[in-house]
Amino acid sequence: MYQSLYRRYRPQSFSDVVGQTVAVDVITRSLSSGRIGHAYLFSGPRGCGKTTVARLLAKAVNCTARNGAEPCGQCQSCLAIRDGRSLDVVEIDGASNNTVDEVRELKANVGLASFGGNWKVYIIDEVHMLSASAFNALLKTLEEPPERVMFILATTEPHKVPATIRSRCQHIPFHGLSVPDIVSQLKDVTAREGLSAESEALWEIARSSDGGMRDGLSLLEQVIALGGGSVTKAAVSQLTGGGSTEEIQSWLSLCRTDPARSVSVLSDMFLSGALPERLVSNVFSSVRNLWLLVRWGQAGLAGTAFSEDEEGWLLREGEAARGHSGSLESFLVRLAALTPQIRRGMGSSVVAGLVSMWAVDALSGKEPAVAEPPVMKPSIPANRVFSSPAPAAPAQDGGKTGVSSEREPSASRAPEPALTVDLPPRETENEPQNAQPFQEEAEQPASVEEKVNASSPVSLEEDPGRMAEAVDELRKFPAAEDPVLWTVVHLASFAGGEGGVTVDLDGSQTIAWEAMNDRRMAALRGRLKAHFPDLENVTVRFCGQTRDCSGLTELEDAEKMISRMAGAKEEKADQEAESAEGSEPAKAGLQISPVEVEPVPAEPAGAAQEKKVGAQAESVLDMLAHLPPADLLYYRKETDNEHEETEP
Repeated sequence: MYQSLYRRYRPQSFSDVVGQTVAVDVITRSLSSGRIGHAYLFSGPRGCGKTTVARLLAKAVNCTARNGAEPCGQCQSCLAIRDGRSLDVVEIDGASNNTVDEVRELKANVGLASFGGNWKVYIIDEVHMLSASAFNALLKTLEEPPERVMFILATTEPHKVPATIRSRCQHIPFHGLSVPDIVSQLKDVTAREGLSAESEALWEIARSSDGGMRDGLSLLEQVIALGGGSVTKAAVSQLTGGGSTEEIQSWLSLCRTDPARSVSVLSDMFLSGALPERLVSNVFSSVRNLWLLVRWGQAGLAGTAFSEDEEGWLLREGEAARGHSGSLESFLVRLAALTPQIRRGMGSSVVAGLVSMWAVDALSGKEPAVAEPPVMKPSIPANRVFSSPAPAAPAQDGGKTGVSSEREPSASRAPEPALTVDLPPRETENEPQNAQPFQEEAEQPASVEEKVNASSPVSLEEDPGRMAEAVDELRKFPAAEDPVLWTVVHLASFAGGEGGVTVDLDGSQTIAWEAMNDRRMAALRGRLKAHFPDLENVTVRFCGQTRDCSGLTELEDAEKMISRMAGAKEEKADQEAESAEGSEPAKAGLQISPVEVEPVPAEPAGAAQEKKVGAQAESVLDMLAHLPPADLLYYRKETDNEHEETEP
């Protein structure tokens, strides 16, 4: 019966094991000293020799003619273990035998004496696939097994094995084989099989094995079948679907000599079956070696394995790419960032275009354009983004120009074209003079006419600096005066319009729109008039709806309302201070100031007006109660808000 190459050439002694020097040394020295453990955990990637070494250990402990640590391979026990018919070596697949019942059956048989050897060995492959109950059932037996019983656990994912299991085992890690080790083993196998093999073909097989000897032998067997008994580069390229190291290096040379064909050649590789991730990985490896050579010379390639053909290509391209280490480094960074996108399903045509463009630039020494780093912006609607005005040059006499001192150091610098977000300033009490320059500027018709015609409305397009600074000043009033109006001012965007200023609220600001009653509209117009004395009207827009100040109370009435609210709050603060000093505690509930609620007039019209105000307050409170927590942060300002103060 025909046996696969990886089974036929499985190592039969520790000296035949390739690339696992540390693991083999630990085991052979334990055997030579007689300090043999009862439980081992072998971990490492697939095809690196875990099961092979486990079988060699089982052969060594049961061999009747062992020479040091090496099994003889000729006794009945060694032959039975080699052929897989030994009753003293039990191999269990943890992926398919992972239930607690199967582990309990193992525990029932573990106490039976060995049939012919010295030890009874249980090899559990893919042990991380056992269920939690199965691990718990195995725990006690693994900790204190019967005499002359050994457990060897093998896994590719040791982190999935419970710590209670790992702590009871001697953990021996295995690692993937290097490309030269795999090439050496492949040459030995082809020589023993009497086959002709091209050296570059064996190197390509080793690179495609991903550190697994079993994968390399399986691929070699397929190449032999495709090549009719010989190992050729063409057969390897057909099996792997294109994108071999040789093809990639030829394509990189083409990017330097004939860049116009770079995209078409790379696209043909994809059409022939090349996998995007594997192709990009091969491009990265070739460019990395080229960068090492260009950056540090031959010393940079120390410890890097490559074939003779690859060495010749590196020497040729390294001379042409001398001085291009910066562009090659940028190419490598871009390739590394592209790999996750490929895994998420990026199309091969996109990959071909991007990689070709980057390769042409890198090999020609062209540095990629440095993109500005992304600016982290607050998550607020886009229509509240303002262009920062260019800071004015400082006056010769040292006087103030209306621009805060924090902006003065950048006055000599040209304004940035990028948009910036005006965040709400901190409330301060020592900057009342900032609004004065705007008032003075508004009182000078001659200076205003130089910027804006008297008949033209104020607009961001014609004078963005004036509007932006006015909005900055407008946002400085304390939130405690009117939390709702404060919220509107900070969430809305302002622009000049016909006859006045337009205030835009986006679709998410329903509560702000509903809360803009007549009094707040008048107060908003009054605050804007401090900066634009000729302002006629203020219009608030929300989802196609508009509300303006025509026919509302004048500025004086709005200022009286604001003053009255401020006085009410001061009186309430005084009451709380007296209560804290030991006066009679105030009753729990709402503190209503006589200033806040005027006597109800006897006339029916006054009663109707009071009822209207109360209904409006209840509407706003109901909306606040159903507001999401994230939006509620904009509108809540302690418990003494205006709606509570105006309730009858």
